[in-house]
Amino acid sequence: IKMFSSLFLILANIVLQDLKQEIVTTNNIVSPFYFRYVNDIVLSVHKDKVENVLELFNSYHERKRFTVDFGDENGINFLDVKLMRQERRLSSTFIKDHACEEDHCGVVYKINCLDCESSYIGQTKRKLKTRIKEQVDIRRSTSEMEDEVRCAFVVLLMGGYWVADCFPMAVTSLIPIVLFPALGILSTADTCACYMNDTIMVFIGGLILAIAIEHSNLHLRIALGVMKTVGCSHARLLGGLCAVTTFISMWVSNTAATAMMVPIIFAVLRELEQVLNDFFCLISDSMYEILYK
Repeated sequence: IKMFSSLFLILANIVLQDLKQEIVTTNNIVSPFYFRYVNDIVLSVHKDKVENVLELFNSYHERKRFTVDFGDENGINFLDVKLMRQERRLSSTFIKDHACEEDHCGVVYKINCLDCESSYIGQTKRKLKTRIKEQVDIRRSTSEMEDEVRCAFVVLLMGGYWVADCFPMAVTSLIPIVLFPALGILSTADTCACYMNDTIMVFIGGLILAIAIEHSNLHLRIALGVMKTVGCSHARLLGGLCAVTTFISMWVSNTAATAMMVPIIFAVLRELEQVLNDFFCLISDSMYEILYK
């Protein structure tokens, strides 16, 4: 039985030991021999029990699927070696001659990963197209919707953290740098590149300009200048602010212009509120003097 799954070599030993304990030992599977080759398993069982054993192995994990190669009286081809059982002993030899030359039987084949550098090497005595179709079907059934589900998990996790305010918003925004590569959604390089693309840099630049304007009190100068020019009428203030925004957007992007106008508009509102407060205080003092007299 070969495990058709891509496991990191550093975890293969742990996973396969747990697999042997959970499947072989727990279910008392009797086999003349059982051994591992890197992250593959070689197990000999009677042909009448193959289906039951295969079902047990496939129940180990929903994302792990196993396939079967049938041997003959002389042994079984496993990758680039031939395993032979003689007097209850297991011996091996490198395969040089294929058992069948017709219709690509008994060949060693290699399947390359389309979006990574990994590859799978196998050998079978059956027709090559039958074997590859079997493995492609298994891979398609186990990987369908996996990327979408993992990405949705990260989105929901970040949304929950933002709503619950478990971490600072900036820290939550950096979660994809860790989880996307760990879950196999994007590589570290691609994930980090998304943080520094053109759109993000426009937002960052606009926010930096807005902070600089507010720190230097330039927004107060602009707000007072607008109010001095157009007056305190709501309609004129709206027109004046629109004119300032239009002028700024001629030289920078609309996003940056909007970010720069936020502190200016807040300054206008504060000054307008202060003017109204002074006006009401003046009226109150006048009414008090009239009533007192």
